[in-house]
Amino acid sequence: MRFGILLTLFIAATAAWAAPPAIRLRNTEGTAVLNDALQNPSFWSSAKRWTYQDRMYDTIQLKPVESGYVPMITGESDQDIPAEAVAEIVFHQQNRLPRTMSGAVAVINLGTGVDAVTGASYQDTWFLLDLTAFYAWFYQRMYRYDRDGQTVLAFEKLTPSMVDAATWTRYDAAAKAAYAKAPKGSIWRIFGDQEVTELYGMFRVEPGSTRTSRVTFVSRIGFGSDSSWLAQAGSKMPSVIRGGLENGFDGCVSLAKAERDRRAALPPPAPPPPPPVPEATPAPPAQ
Repeated sequence: MRFGILLTLFIAATAAWAAPPAIRLRNTEGTAVLNDALQNPSFWSSAKRWTYQDRMYDTIQLKPVESGYVPMITGESDQDIPAEAVAEIVFHQQNRLPRTMSGAVAVINLGTGVDAVTGASYQDTWFLLDLTAFYAWFYQRMYRYDRDGQTVLAFEKLTPSMVDAATWTRYDAAAKAAYAKAPKGSIWRIFGDQEVTELYGMFRVEPGSTRTSRVTFVSRIGFGSDSSWLAQAGSKMPSVIRGGLENGFDGCVSLAKAERDRRAALPPPAPPPPPPVPEATPAPPAQ
């Protein structure tokens, strides 16, 4: 009897460790939704689904919710890209997205640290995006969770309450400077820009089945009642959502390939120095 109980506990513990990493945000709704998406096989059962071949991604899903959709895009690229290179790009180098993603107007990294609430390492970033029908901007905090060969990079909207006053003043000044210098096209001149009021999501990086890594991106973005009707409507239009997913995924893949190639071009590390030769022990004096 005791052996059976111990065996059951061992199997349960092993299954829990093998499961995707549990994540935590300050946003309680985001924490619940993202963990459900990670752990619950039926989470996407009600979603609209599109499958593709010969693209960087192979599946897009839009799960209907009361206020719109929870979208997902997943794929393995068309080349082998080490998972750590992908995780590094997503976590620390999204400020390079304007080089490869047409919708990324301006992206700047603001600061890093360990979050006092989640206990996870974080990267703070500011985004100005062209969402086709309008421009949107937001502050984001991304957390990194690693376990069992997988990395989950979860993010949420960064608010002033999450940092001290001096840090927020510095962040705000950097964002305003980037905004002033950012190129703004005809869409911005006609419709302006909107602040994102609801934001959470995650990148899940894991071994692929045909390539070395698979990336799954899940997000939720929304606009409040004070936002324009165009922002509120556009953020719920499947065609707009899918276009943003495809553009963002392709942009991240391009950056990950560049990071892989950069690492491959680095000279091999120097071999470690040989251990010191021990000094000869003097012979004892003759008796």
